[in-house]
Amino acid sequence: MRGGYVRPDGTADVTASVSGHADKGETLARELARVLGERLPEVANELQPTGRVLIARPHDQAIDLVAALAAAGLQPLVVPAIAIEPVEPGGELDRAILELHRYAWVVVTSANGVAAIDQARARVGRDTAGLGATRFAAVGRATADALRAAGFRVDHQPPHSSADALAGSIPLRHGDRVLVPRTDLADDRLPDALRARGAEVDSVVAYRTVEAPPASRALLAEALAGGRIDLVVLTSGSTARGLLALGGPEHAEAVRHIPAICIGPRTTADARALGFAVVAEAPMQAAGALAQLIADVVRRSP
Repeated sequence: MRGGYVRPDGTADVTASVSGHADKGETLARELARVLGERLPEVANELQPTGRVLIARPHDQAIDLVAALAAAGLQPLVVPAIAIEPVEPGGELDRAILELHRYAWVVVTSANGVAAIDQARARVGRDTAGLGATRFAAVGRATADALRAAGFRVDHQPPHSSADALAGSIPLRHGDRVLVPRTDLADDRLPDALRARGAEVDSVVAYRTVEAPPASRALLAEALAGGRIDLVVLTSGSTARGLLALGGPEHAEAVRHIPAICIGPRTTADARALGFAVVAEAPMQAAGALAQLIADVVRRSP
């Protein structure tokens, strides 16, 4: 499978190819997209970008934003401040997926949660047929898009992309059984809010979040050595904590002084508590809108 991209004027052309069994077309396509996405920062350099933007997400989750920033003439610097690891097979997530039809609602708060559900479904041989009255709620647009891509129906999305808005707006009936697949670092705020509304909640660890993966230390040092970083994009409290830990005693203060854009009020609160200077808050993670906000903030900066 070969793919690539090129600007209309013929510059910044990039191609790549991957190979594998024809039955694994979707897996190959994702791998090709990842490879091409990793090449976008070098393309941004060729285009003489007007600002350097540090993205603290894992590479595979930053592809769309990297592309949007490069298209806006900015230089994206991907430094994963967290890594996502799967849970062990045969655990509580697999058992919950086998009993998925018994839940009134499955409440999903991230694309990572969707991926974990999809992987567990493949392990236990469950499909979307026969779910009965089970409904799915997504915290925001990116999570909703991931659910639909995995073959699930999205029955509810709150007016604002936050766990608080999700807990308060989902149409629950007293006694509804609710599954909340989450990271091991999540607190009990969402499950407790749903329980306060009369739901019976099973909060299940669906994936693990590793803050400050060692492989990213060199990436951060290289980014800081390359000159002024105009903005950092923080998508969770974990990315903020992970980035500071990656900086260590030598670079933590330099990291704190990079102006930050945060996704959602919870991330903003966590980042400010850690000493980041938050200059803007994005209500959702849609790459195009986020890139436009970033470009506006960078170009307003002195």
